Amino acid sequence: MSKLEPTVSAAIFSSYIDAAVEMGIDRGELMRCSGLSAESLVDPDGRLPLTAYASIRNVLEQHLGPAFTLRIVETMTEVKATVIAYLMANSKTLKEAYDNLCRYRAIVAEVEPTRLSTVGDRASLACKYAKLHVMMGAALIEGSMGFWLIRGRYITGVDWDPIEVHLQGKVTDTTVYERIFRCKVINGSEETKLVFDSKLLDLPIKNSDKKLLNYLTPIAEEVVKNLPGNQNVKQLVQDKIFNALESGNVTIDGIADQVHMSARTLQRRLEDEGTSFASLLDETRFIAALEYLKDRRISITETAFLLGFSDNSTFYRAFKRWSKQTPAQFRKSL
Repeated sequence: MSKLEPTVSAAIFSSYIDAAVEMGIDRGELMRCSGLSAESLVDPDGRLPLTAYASIRNVLEQHLGPAFTLRIVETMTEVKATVIAYLMANSKTLKEAYDNLCRYRAIVAEVEPTRLSTVGDRASLACKYAKLHVMMGAALIEGSMGFWLIRGRYITGVDWDPIEVHLQGKVTDTTVYERIFRCKVINGSEETKLVFDSKLLDLPIKNSDKKLLNYLTPIAEEVVKNLPGNQNVKQLVQDKIFNALESGNVTIDGIADQVHMSARTLQRRLEDEGTSFASLLDETRFIAALEYLKDRRISITETAFLLGFSDNSTFYRAFKRWSKQTPAQFRKSL
């Protein structure tokens, strides 16, 4: 794993695997797909590549259905695998618990930041994920939101319902949503968001311990400060490339302007992380191509356009270089 690659807590990933195994999935199959060794999950302070979740996605979906992450986190109410879980469990109120979630979320996984806000009688926990992440990891994103809610219910001891759920993508499984969220769902939103009555923020946390909270907070600060993803430029650039693909004119100068660097500085930062702009453009196109081709409502010609290729033949040559198959052969193999 690159020193600067975004990471996930080994402890929380191990708990995730354990929950899947309890639901009947073979541990050996999960570990083979993840590409990780059993030893890598032992250290509770260890970090794993964030891509570990994506690597076992197909196995989980095959066994548990499209809402696999929601079904898994539904069983993880008592997990205390990370310092952030202890911080939430020992906060004074639900507001303090959610504030700690937002502040230290990267301890669990280095993804886009979450924010807690209140407008009138409505509060919301929200995160605006990059389009590429929404396309690749809708189940993981909704699983995070489900965990915010399930954890909030557990630590307060109150079975409260949100007002509405906003999704950047679409509902994966209506039945699971009705069981967990029990509220109105809005698809295609600007951000992923859990909206609820602001009065709930005053709910006390059962069995909280202020002394333990004060002890853990500086530890959490130190962990966040030293996370590898805090220095990551690759992920930021990849998101910008994806958003610009349809224009067909993705240049390093244009992306450098968007991230407020010179092209030379950006190239140097990417080289420090073991990659280049050309490699990232190629990699992002391939990732997006795989996701578009999985959706049979999108034609191969449309896929070529969405990826910024000037014509079908150029896209065909690129895809065969990436995968040793034509787009049509890949789609048929699904």
